[in-house]
Amino acid sequence: MMTDEASRVLGLLGLARRAGRLAVGMSAVESMASQASKLLVVVASDLSDARKEKISRMAVNAIMLTDLVDSKELAKAFNRKELVIVAIDSHAFISGIVGKKKN
Repeated sequence: MMTDEASRVLGLLGLARRAGRLAVGMSAVESMASQASKLLVVVASDLSDARKEKISRMAVNAIMLTDLVDSKELAKAFNRKELVIVAIDSHAFISGIVGKKKN
């Protein structure tokens, strides 16, 4: 069962997607990470520690959320069959999500 916090954050990620500020999937996140000065990365909680470590090395300046949703919840939120990672580079969306996560 998804928490209220996860639902709120996924809602903001959906807004970021509609605004064209969301990278969906590993290749898109890698591309965004190479260009963005600030990045928020949401990684599925059920991803292996080794893959999480690889992502953290790839996105060194990123804020990482690794305990919010599992891969099934993330995929469902974005109408995908499988999904383990998304990222945003918008300072406004990042502030909104980090603020929502703290509340």
